[in-house]
Amino acid sequence: MIIHRRRRHVLRWGGGHILRSVQFFAVAITGLFALTGCAHRGPPAFTYYDQCAAQTSSFVAMAECGKQARNAACQANSNCSPGGNAFVQYADALATQVKNREISDGEAQRTFVEYKTKLFAEAQHNQAMIAAGAAASGPTTCTRIGNTVNCY
Repeated sequence: MIIHRRRRHVLRWGGGHILRSVQFFAVAITGLFALTGCAHRGPPAFTYYDQCAAQTSSFVAMAECGKQARNAACQANSNCSPGGNAFVQYADALATQVKNREISDGEAQRTFVEYKTKLFAEAQHNQAMIAAGAAASGPTTCTRIGNTVNCY
C-alpha cells in the first residue's frame, strides 16, 4: 500500500522564492524554444547542406553550396543562429583540410556525418531532460491566503 503525502510549500512575498521560481521557468522555456527551433524562424543549417549533398559529388562543393544557401537565407531574414554559424565554420574547416590534401574527401564526409550525428544526439538528450524535468515537477495547485501562498 502506497501512501501519498501532500507536500506543503509556504512561499512568502519578499522571500525571493517566487522570483527564483519565475526565473527558473523563464530560463527553461527559453531553452525549450531554442531546442525546438522556435528561437529562430529558419530551418537548421544542416538542411541546406543535405540539399546540396544531393546535388554535388564532392565534399568541398557541398560545403560551399550549403554555406551559400544557408547564409543567403538567414542573412535575408536576419536570423542566423550562433549554432548555425558554428556548423558552417565546421564544414568550412573540413573543406579547407580537403583542399590542402590533409584529409580525403571520404574522410571529410565521414567526419561531417559523425558531427551531425553527435549534434542530433545532444539535442535529443536536452529535449529529454527538459521533458523529464517538466514531468517530475507534476501539477501544482497553489492557494493564496493573505501574504502566504500554499502549494500542494
